[in-house]
Amino acid sequence: MLILALTGAAQVSRAETVTVTMLGTPTGVNDGHDYVTPYEVALGTFPNSTLQLVTCYDVLDEVSIGDVWQANLSTLGAAVASGYFSGRTNALAGYEEIAWLSSQTYSNPDQEIALQHAIWDVFGTAPPDQNSAQDTDLAAYVTAAQTAASDNYSGFDFSSTVFLEEVGGVPGQPSTEQAFVYQSSSAQSIATGASLPGAPEPGTLSLLAGGFLCLLVSFGIKRFTRAGPRL
Repeated sequence: MLILALTGAAQVSRAETVTVTMLGTPTGVNDGHDYVTPYEVALGTFPNSTLQLVTCYDVLDEVSIGDVWQANLSTLGAAVASGYFSGRTNALAGYEEIAWLSSQTYSNPDQEIALQHAIWDVFGTAPPDQNSAQDTDLAAYVTAAQTAASDNYSGFDFSSTVFLEEVGGVPGQPSTEQAFVYQSSSAQSIATGASLPGAPEPGTLSLLAGGFLCLLVSFGIKRFTRAGPRL
């Protein structure tokens, strides 16, 4: 089990970049095709890396455990102006919806899958739901997002939303890394809202990364299609 930690990112500028390393999907929940949010990444380079839970919103691309890339840390305005999906007519509405949805919670795997599918459906098309519970949960998340949008997302702080998109990446093109989002102002959790523990020491982070590498050697690298390794 990974030791998770929040990175207390300050306000980020449009030009700021960071090294991102993909560590995995700590809950291990999948939709029968892909693993789903949350993902865990390391932000920055060793020994100054911090661990962060992030939400994937890019269903057009792939990522693999151990991938390392340079990403822009973008505010909402910067993502709308020059992000992966900035050329779309629904760019502002889409990025806002993703930011809001990524802050929502879930209490069981069906809800976790449904929330991921709702997020993927903003700028793409998620795989089909597996059961009626997921259909119901998906509809509930979509309806809640529509209601929040109609109220201009009252009470939601977009200034704390950070979008991670590969520098120079073009969605849907080979080798482009997936895009992710997280909230910098509050602790994120796996499922139910419990705060994450403090950041591990650099040596712990190194051991965690080493453990993943050992797993890759033992079992072979599994490609993260969209949001996780194909089953």
